[in-house]
Amino acid sequence: LTVGGLLQRHGYATAAFGKWHLGMEWSGETSDAIEVDGVKVDYSQPIRQGPVARGFDTFFGISASLDMAPYVYVRDDRSQGAPTVRQTDWFRAGPAAPDFRAVDVLPDLNRAVVDYIENQAARARPFFVYYALPSPHTPIVVAPEWRGRSGLGDYADFVMQTDDAVGQVMAALERAGIAENTLIVFT
Repeated sequence: LTVGGLLQRHGYATAAFGKWHLGMEWSGETSDAIEVDGVKVDYSQPIRQGPVARGFDTFFGISASLDMAPYVYVRDDRSQGAPTVRQTDWFRAGPAAPDFRAVDVLPDLNRAVVDYIENQAARARPFFVYYALPSPHTPIVVAPEWRGRSGLGDYADFVMQTDDAVGQVMAALERAGIAENTLIVFT
């Protein structure tokens, strides 16, 4: 039982964003399976044992840390595209969607969280968001607009970018008028 599952049982809308990193079962050998590095996965099939099977109504994120393949977004229980290429110039080589860029992950996730908050705040139903940031630990992938901002190097720039991401979530709660009735745990 996850916190999401417990709250779901008590009437909360539940959403998870970011890195799941708790295991997913990808569908295997079928006629549509893609083989990358000797592993065959049918990315058109539902993912078993992911967040939506563990108490979350919705999920948007990645399957594990940002340095672990497959490099592809997952929405609910579906891969958002097939990792049809092998990335070799990243942290750990592995299958990737052709348009997946590690530097975009934090901004993309943050937009999704802010959108979710704005949509849910208009409803009378309470909601729970679990947001597992892919930062500020490695891999350090600083967005171009944050590069050099700290004057202390890439890691400090990435910490500043992460701080801004959290600030955007806080601002969304304020704009929605629910910040005073929201419990936030940041670890």
